[in-house]
Amino acid sequence: MARTKKTETKNTINEVINKIKPEMKVIEWNGISITVKSFLNVAELTKLSYSATDICFTSDETYLPEVYDFAIAITTINVYTDLVVPESVEDQYKLITQTDLLDKIIECIDIKQYEKIIKAIEEKIDYRIETNINLMRKQAKEIFESANSLYTQIKDVFADINPEEFKGMISAFANGGVDETKILKAYMDNQPKE
Repeated sequence: MARTKKTETKNTINEVINKIKPEMKVIEWNGISITVKSFLNVAELTKLSYSATDICFTSDETYLPEVYDFAIAITTINVYTDLVVPESVEDQYKLITQTDLLDKIIECIDIKQYEKIIKAIEEKIDYRIETNINLMRKQAKEIFESANSLYTQIKDVFADINPEEFKGMISAFANGGVDETKILKAYMDNQPKE
């Protein structure tokens, strides 16, 4: 009996879900017909979130807060509409900053979902910045540890050398007073005899 009730509920829910279709609005803007989705599916909202976040970072992971608004705007237009935006970033920037296109699009979309997507983008940017900072800290620590290890090795190598002899050797290298032939001969003389 319970199984039948659960199956009936599932069928009813599926019917409700199947009736849900995002509203598509066609707006006229400067003589252009643009189709705008009112609501994004999971793949589309993920695309908007990732695309906007990626625009805010350079290839070396430098965060560019000055392009944040641009990134949100251009990805909003790209994901919510069927409009083909110009390829030039300058032209895209003009389209966003010097026209009312974005405002017209936002009037057509589900604002609650849009605000959640913007919040997700902000969190994604914060997470990426924090991750980059932690990576830099880790790399700096590794560099410090390597330098410290190298210092210890050098210190151990030169521990038995008389400081005056060491100064003389450095001075000879600096002044070009090193005779490679004598160094090679001394090396060969000190090799074990077979």
